[in-house]
Amino acid sequence: MAFGRAGGLSSDNGTYTILRGSALWTSYYTDGCVAGAFITTDRYDNLVVYRSPEFGGATVTAMYSNGTGSDDQKWAKNSHYYGLGLDYSKNDTGFSAMWEMLDNKGMDAQSTQLFTIGGSQGFGNLTVHAGYQFALHSQYLPAWISLPDPVVDGGMGLESRKGVTQNAFTASIGYQIWGGEWKLQGNYAFGKYKATNEKYNIWSVGTAYEYPFSKRTMVYSYAGYGQANKMLKESSDFNSWTLTFGINHTF
Repeated sequence: MAFGRAGGLSSDNGTYTILRGSALWTSYYTDGCVAGAFITTDRYDNLVVYRSPEFGGATVTAMYSNGTGSDDQKWAKNSHYYGLGLDYSKNDTGFSAMWEMLDNKGMDAQSTQLFTIGGSQGFGNLTVHAGYQFALHSQYLPAWISLPDPVVDGGMGLESRKGVTQNAFTASIGYQIWGGEWKLQGNYAFGKYKATNEKYNIWSVGTAYEYPFSKRTMVYSYAGYGQANKMLKESSDFNSWTLTFGINHTF
């Protein structure tokens, strides 16, 4: 059991995330990592977390937040988070499946439902990753980007509470070479914004090489490119490219 502030099941943040299926995680830029296509959760306050004992390589994790940002109002006006997930890891095989819900009571919107699966399989120096997510009534786009403001006077106020419905896919490989790991990933998502019935699609590719100097120090290089179409065609959040070099040290 744990209590306090922590990352949701698909957040890729902290101790209790179980998100699998990606070689390039949310620490990389969104024009190539999984957050550029998936609608991932965040860190939340007031969490209660239960993780079961391991049985045959599998664990079950359940989460609940009584107020994702605060708990200073009545229960009916706080936004709450619910999560239930299965994680399996044994030898070179990993798999996770989860359901998450943000009830959006504080936003006066329909509940967001996220269904996410992902896995990886190792073959010696090569690891293959893949994942899929279905998002229903999300109030955010990938990369934690807020939806456009609804045109309430135009009769779309109620429809805007339905957010977006989206399907997202990711596939990637990691290959151990020259003492480090080379990674290559592709992401794709398509969806519809209910307020205007506008459709969109997003795709991105990213590659990185990570080299560990020691257990606590790693150097890396990364390049990514992303593009969006239709409703998001003019969005600078998704139409971009990145090239970076860096060093990471854990204290």
